[in-house]
Amino acid sequence: ALLTLGVIPVFALPAHREHELAHLAHLSQAVAYVIVDQHLGFDYRPLARTLREQVPSLQQVWVVGAAEEFVPLAQCVASPRELPAPDSREVAVLLLSGGTTGLPKLIPRTHDDYACNARLAAQACGFDADTRYLAALPVAHNFPLASPGALGVFSVGATLVLAPEPSPDTAFELIERERITHTALIPPLVLLWLEVAQWSDDDLSSLQWLQVGGARLKAEIAARIRPVLGCGLQQVYGMAEGLLCFTPLDDPQARVFDTQGLPLTADDEIRIVDADDQPVAPGTVGELLVRGPYTIRGYYNAA
Repeated sequence: ALLTLGVIPVFALPAHREHELAHLAHLSQAVAYVIVDQHLGFDYRPLARTLREQVPSLQQVWVVGAAEEFVPLAQCVASPRELPAPDSREVAVLLLSGGTTGLPKLIPRTHDDYACNARLAAQACGFDADTRYLAALPVAHNFPLASPGALGVFSVGATLVLAPEPSPDTAFELIERERITHTALIPPLVLLWLEVAQWSDDDLSSLQWLQVGGARLKAEIAARIRPVLGCGLQQVYGMAEGLLCFTPLDDPQARVFDTQGLPLTADDEIRIVDADDQPVAPGTVGELLVRGPYTIRGYYNAA
Protein backbone atom coordinates (compact mmCIF):
# COMPACT_ATOMS: atom_id res chain seq x y z
CA ALA A 1 0.00 0.00 0.00
CA LEU A 2 2.81 2.42 0.88
CA LEU A 3 4.63 1.72 -2.39
CA THR A 4 1.40 2.37 -4.34
CA LEU A 5 0.94 5.68 -2.53
CA GLY A 6 4.56 6.72 -2.99
CA VAL A 7 4.98 6.80 0.80
CA ILE A 8 8.49 5.72 1.84
CA PRO A 9 8.78 3.08 4.58
CA VAL A 10 11.89 3.00 6.78
CA PHE A 11 12.52 -0.63 7.73
CA ALA A 12 13.43 -0.50 11.41
CA LEU A 13 13.62 -3.72 13.42
CA PRO A 14 11.67 -4.83 16.53
CA ALA A 15 14.88 -4.86 18.61
CA HIS A 16 15.63 -1.19 17.91
CA ARG A 17 15.19 1.18 20.82
CA GLU A 18 15.45 4.93 21.44
CA HIS A 19 19.09 5.30 20.34
CA GLU A 20 18.60 3.75 16.89
CA LEU A 21 15.05 4.93 16.25
CA ALA A 22 15.69 8.58 17.10
CA HIS A 23 18.67 8.50 14.72
CA LEU A 24 16.64 6.90 11.91
CA ALA A 25 13.66 9.22 12.43
CA HIS A 26 15.84 12.35 12.40
CA LEU A 27 17.77 11.16 9.34
CA SER A 28 14.65 10.26 7.34
CA GLN A 29 12.44 13.07 8.73
CA ALA A 30 9.83 10.39 9.46
CA VAL A 31 6.27 11.65 9.97
CA ALA A 32 4.68 8.45 11.31
CA TYR A 33 5.71 5.57 13.54
CA VAL A 34 3.90 2.19 13.39
CA ILE A 35 4.21 -0.13 16.40
CA VAL A 36 2.63 -3.08 18.12
CA ASP A 37 1.52 -2.33 21.68
CA GLN A 38 3.78 -5.03 23.24
CA HIS A 39 6.13 -7.65 21.84
CA LEU A 40 8.28 -10.19 23.71
CA GLY A 41 7.61 -8.39 26.98
CA PHE A 42 8.52 -4.90 25.75
CA ASP A 43 5.95 -2.07 25.68
CA TYR A 44 6.54 0.17 22.65
CA ARG A 45 4.14 2.94 23.67
CA PRO A 46 6.44 4.70 26.19
CA LEU A 47 9.16 4.52 23.54
CA ALA A 48 6.79 6.21 21.06
CA ARG A 49 6.13 9.03 23.55
CA THR A 50 9.87 9.61 23.94
CA LEU A 51 10.40 9.66 20.16
CA ARG A 52 7.63 12.20 19.64
CA GLU A 53 9.36 14.51 22.13
CA GLN A 54 12.74 14.09 20.41
CA VAL A 55 11.76 14.15 16.71
CA PRO A 56 9.84 17.28 15.59
CA SER A 57 8.78 15.72 12.25
CA LEU A 58 7.00 12.80 13.93
CA GLN A 59 3.28 13.57 13.79
CA GLN A 60 1.45 10.25 14.12
CA VAL A 61 1.84 6.99 16.04
CA TRP A 62 -0.25 4.07 14.82
CA VAL A 63 -0.60 1.05 17.10
CA VAL A 64 -1.53 -2.58 16.49
CA GLY A 65 -3.35 -3.50 19.70
CA ALA A 66 -4.21 -1.23 22.63
CA ALA A 67 -3.46 2.26 21.28
CA GLU A 68 -3.97 4.33 24.46
CA GLU A 69 -3.65 8.00 23.34
CA PHE A 70 -2.38 6.99 19.88
CA VAL A 71 -4.31 5.95 16.76
CA PRO A 72 -5.33 2.27 16.33
CA LEU A 73 -3.88 0.97 13.07
CA ALA A 74 -7.26 -0.65 12.35
CA GLN A 75 -8.74 2.85 11.90
CA CYS A 76 -6.28 3.69 9.11
CA VAL A 77 -8.58 2.47 6.36
CA ALA A 78 -9.49 4.45 3.24
CA SER A 79 -12.02 3.80 0.49
CA PRO A 80 -10.44 2.34 -2.66
CA ARG A 81 -9.65 5.03 -5.20
CA GLU A 82 -7.39 5.63 -8.17
CA LEU A 83 -4.10 7.29 -7.29
CA PRO A 84 -1.32 8.59 -9.53
CA ALA A 85 1.55 6.14 -9.75
CA PRO A 86 4.81 7.30 -8.15
CA ASP A 87 7.75 8.04 -10.45
CA SER A 88 9.63 4.77 -10.91
CA ARG A 89 12.96 6.55 -10.37
CA GLU A 90 11.96 7.92 -6.98
CA VAL A 91 12.93 6.28 -3.69
CA ALA A 92 10.55 3.42 -2.83
CA VAL A 93 11.98 2.13 0.47
CA LEU A 94 14.76 2.97 2.91
CA LEU A 95 16.61 -0.15 4.05
CA LEU A 96 19.15 -0.18 6.87
CA SER A 97 22.84 -0.80 6.32
CA GLY A 98 24.26 -3.86 8.05
CA GLY A 99 27.76 -2.48 8.60
CA THR A 100 29.73 -2.39 11.84
CA THR A 101 30.19 1.39 11.90
CA GLY A 102 27.75 2.14 14.73
CA LEU A 103 24.34 3.54 13.82
CA PRO A 104 22.82 2.21 10.58
CA LYS A 105 22.91 4.24 7.39
CA LEU A 106 19.80 4.50 5.21
CA ILE A 107 19.86 2.73 1.84
CA PRO A 108 17.57 4.33 -0.77
CA ARG A 109 16.10 1.75 -3.16
CA THR A 110 14.04 3.13 -6.05
CA HIS A 111 10.87 1.57 -7.43
CA ASP A 112 12.63 0.46 -10.60
CA ASP A 113 15.85 -0.88 -9.07
CA TYR A 114 14.02 -2.77 -6.31
CA ALA A 115 11.51 -4.27 -8.73
CA CYS A 116 14.45 -5.35 -10.90
CA ASN A 117 16.14 -6.82 -7.81
CA ALA A 118 13.08 -8.86 -6.75
CA ARG A 119 11.95 -10.05 -10.18
CA LEU A 120 15.37 -11.18 -11.41
CA ALA A 121 16.09 -12.86 -8.06
CA ALA A 122 12.79 -14.77 -8.33
CA GLN A 123 13.86 -15.99 -11.78
CA ALA A 124 17.29 -17.04 -10.51
CA CYS A 125 15.64 -19.06 -7.74
CA GLY A 126 13.11 -20.77 -10.01
CA PHE A 127 10.06 -19.20 -8.37
CA ASP A 128 6.72 -19.72 -10.14
CA ALA A 129 3.03 -19.58 -9.23
CA ASP A 130 3.31 -22.91 -7.34
CA THR A 131 6.10 -21.66 -5.06
CA ARG A 132 5.24 -21.50 -1.35
CA TYR A 133 7.87 -19.36 0.41
CA LEU A 134 8.34 -19.26 4.17
CA ALA A 135 9.70 -15.92 5.39
CA ALA A 136 11.44 -17.30 8.48
CA LEU A 137 13.83 -14.35 8.82
CA PRO A 138 12.50 -10.85 9.72
CA VAL A 139 11.02 -9.36 6.53
CA ALA A 140 12.48 -5.93 7.27
CA HIS A 141 15.77 -7.38 5.98
CA ASN A 142 16.59 -7.25 2.26
CA PHE A 143 17.20 -11.04 2.07
CA PRO A 144 13.65 -12.20 2.97
CA LEU A 145 12.04 -9.03 1.57
CA ALA A 146 13.35 -8.90 -2.00
CA SER A 147 16.18 -11.39 -2.61
CA PRO A 148 13.82 -12.80 -3.81
CA GLY A 149 11.76 -12.96 -0.61
CA ALA A 150 8.28 -11.52 -0.27
CA LEU A 151 8.44 -9.15 -3.26
CA GLY A 152 9.86 -11.91 -5.48
CA VAL A 153 6.97 -14.14 -4.39
CA PHE A 154 4.43 -11.46 -5.32
CA SER A 155 6.12 -10.86 -8.69
CA VAL A 156 5.24 -14.40 -9.85
CA GLY A 157 1.88 -14.75 -8.09
CA ALA A 158 3.19 -17.30 -5.58
CA THR A 159 2.30 -17.82 -1.90
CA LEU A 160 4.04 -16.12 1.04
CA VAL A 161 3.87 -17.54 4.57
CA LEU A 162 5.13 -15.35 7.44
CA ALA A 163 6.76 -17.00 10.45
CA PRO A 164 6.63 -15.09 13.77
CA GLU A 165 10.18 -16.32 14.49
CA PRO A 166 12.59 -18.78 12.84
CA SER A 167 12.96 -21.51 15.46
CA PRO A 168 12.63 -25.09 14.16
CA ASP A 169 9.61 -25.69 16.42
CA THR A 170 7.71 -22.88 14.68
CA ALA A 171 9.14 -23.24 11.17
CA PHE A 172 8.89 -27.03 10.85
CA GLU A 173 5.20 -26.94 11.78
CA LEU A 174 4.59 -24.26 9.14
CA ILE A 175 6.56 -26.18 6.49
CA GLU A 176 4.40 -29.26 7.08
CA ARG A 177 1.08 -27.44 7.34
CA GLU A 178 1.57 -24.97 4.47
CA ARG A 179 3.58 -27.35 2.20
CA ILE A 180 6.45 -24.87 1.97
CA THR A 181 8.75 -25.28 -1.06
CA HIS A 182 11.37 -22.55 -0.43
CA THR A 183 12.81 -20.67 2.52
CA ALA A 184 15.94 -18.73 3.49
CA LEU A 185 18.22 -18.82 6.55
CA ILE A 186 21.52 -17.54 7.91
CA PRO A 187 24.22 -20.10 8.84
CA PRO A 188 23.63 -20.24 12.65
CA LEU A 189 19.97 -21.12 12.00
CA VAL A 190 20.98 -23.77 9.45
CA LEU A 191 22.98 -25.51 12.19
CA LEU A 192 20.02 -25.35 14.58
CA TRP A 193 17.57 -26.70 11.97
CA LEU A 194 19.94 -29.56 11.11
CA GLU A 195 20.22 -30.57 14.78
CA VAL A 196 16.46 -30.51 15.43
CA ALA A 197 15.51 -32.17 12.12
CA GLN A 198 17.34 -35.34 13.14
CA TRP A 199 14.78 -36.10 15.86
CA SER A 200 11.74 -34.08 14.70
CA ASP A 201 8.61 -35.88 13.48
CA ASP A 202 7.51 -32.96 11.26
CA ASP A 203 7.05 -33.73 7.55
CA LEU A 204 9.52 -31.55 5.62
CA SER A 205 9.13 -33.42 2.33
CA SER A 206 7.60 -30.45 0.49
CA LEU A 207 10.77 -28.36 0.96
CA GLN A 208 12.67 -28.15 -2.34
CA TRP A 209 15.25 -25.38 -1.79
CA LEU A 210 16.96 -23.74 1.15
CA GLN A 211 18.71 -20.44 0.48
CA VAL A 212 21.58 -19.56 2.81
CA GLY A 213 23.13 -16.10 3.02
CA GLY A 214 24.25 -13.39 5.41
CA ALA A 215 27.59 -15.07 6.22
CA ARG A 216 29.85 -17.76 4.80
CA LEU A 217 28.47 -21.30 5.18
CA LYS A 218 31.12 -23.95 5.87
CA ALA A 219 31.30 -26.65 3.20
CA GLU A 220 30.92 -29.47 5.74
CA ILE A 221 27.64 -27.93 6.96
CA ALA A 222 26.44 -27.37 3.40
CA ALA A 223 26.99 -31.06 2.65
CA ARG A 224 24.58 -32.05 5.44
CA ILE A 225 21.58 -30.09 4.12
CA ARG A 226 20.24 -32.54 1.53
CA PRO A 227 20.80 -35.69 3.64
CA VAL A 228 19.14 -34.18 6.72
CA LEU A 229 16.54 -31.71 5.40
CA GLY A 230 15.92 -33.43 2.05
CA CYS A 231 16.18 -30.25 -0.03
CA GLY A 232 18.67 -28.55 -2.32
CA LEU A 233 20.98 -25.73 -1.21
CA GLN A 234 21.27 -22.39 -2.95
CA GLN A 235 24.03 -20.15 -1.63
CA VAL A 236 23.41 -16.41 -1.71
CA TYR A 237 25.82 -13.50 -1.37
CA GLY A 238 24.39 -10.03 -1.35
CA MET A 239 23.93 -6.69 0.30
CA ALA A 240 21.02 -4.35 0.88
CA GLU A 241 22.97 -1.77 -1.15
CA GLY A 242 22.63 -3.88 -4.31
CA LEU A 243 24.78 -6.69 -5.72
CA LEU A 244 23.25 -10.18 -5.42
CA CYS A 245 24.97 -13.46 -6.27
CA PHE A 246 23.29 -16.89 -6.40
CA THR A 247 24.58 -20.38 -7.08
CA PRO A 248 22.67 -21.60 -10.18
CA LEU A 249 20.11 -24.31 -9.41
CA ASP A 250 21.88 -26.72 -11.78
CA ASP A 251 25.37 -26.16 -10.33
CA PRO A 252 27.24 -29.31 -9.25
CA GLN A 253 27.21 -29.86 -5.48
CA ALA A 254 30.94 -29.28 -5.06
CA ARG A 255 30.58 -25.77 -6.48
CA VAL A 256 27.49 -25.02 -4.38
CA PHE A 257 29.30 -26.14 -1.22
CA ASP A 258 32.38 -23.97 -1.84
CA THR A 259 31.15 -20.78 -3.52
CA GLN A 260 28.47 -18.15 -3.11
CA GLY A 261 27.41 -17.94 -6.71
CA LEU A 262 27.39 -15.69 -9.73
CA PRO A 263 26.12 -12.10 -10.08
CA LEU A 264 22.41 -11.82 -10.79
CA THR A 265 22.80 -10.00 -14.12
CA ALA A 266 25.37 -9.65 -16.87
CA ASP A 267 25.16 -5.91 -16.17
CA ASP A 268 26.62 -6.33 -12.66
CA GLU A 269 30.21 -5.07 -12.89
CA ILE A 270 32.73 -6.36 -10.35
CA ARG A 271 36.33 -5.41 -9.65
CA ILE A 272 38.51 -6.85 -6.87
CA VAL A 273 41.36 -4.46 -6.14
CA ASP A 274 44.34 -3.91 -3.87
CA ALA A 275 45.10 -0.91 -1.64
CA ASP A 276 46.20 1.06 -4.71
CA ASP A 277 42.89 0.39 -6.52
CA GLN A 278 44.62 -1.98 -8.97
CA PRO A 279 42.98 -5.31 -9.93
CA VAL A 280 44.39 -8.30 -8.05
CA ALA A 281 45.22 -11.67 -9.61
CA PRO A 282 42.57 -14.44 -9.57
CA GLY A 283 42.48 -16.19 -6.20
CA THR A 284 43.96 -13.19 -4.39
CA VAL A 285 42.16 -11.41 -1.54
CA GLY A 286 41.13 -7.83 -2.32
CA GLU A 287 38.46 -5.17 -1.87
CA LEU A 288 35.19 -5.65 -3.77
CA LEU A 289 33.97 -2.81 -5.99
CA VAL A 290 30.60 -3.17 -7.71
CA ARG A 291 28.07 -1.26 -9.76
CA GLY A 292 24.97 -2.36 -11.61
CA PRO A 293 21.32 -1.70 -12.46
CA TYR A 294 20.02 -2.37 -8.93
CA THR A 295 23.01 -1.11 -6.89
CA ILE A 296 22.70 2.24 -5.11
CA ARG A 297 24.70 5.34 -6.05
CA GLY A 298 24.98 6.52 -2.45
CA TYR A 299 23.43 6.45 1.00
CA TYR A 300 20.38 8.56 1.87
CA ASN A 301 21.04 12.07 3.16
CA ALA A 302 24.77 11.34 3.46
CA ALA A 303 27.60 13.28 1.83
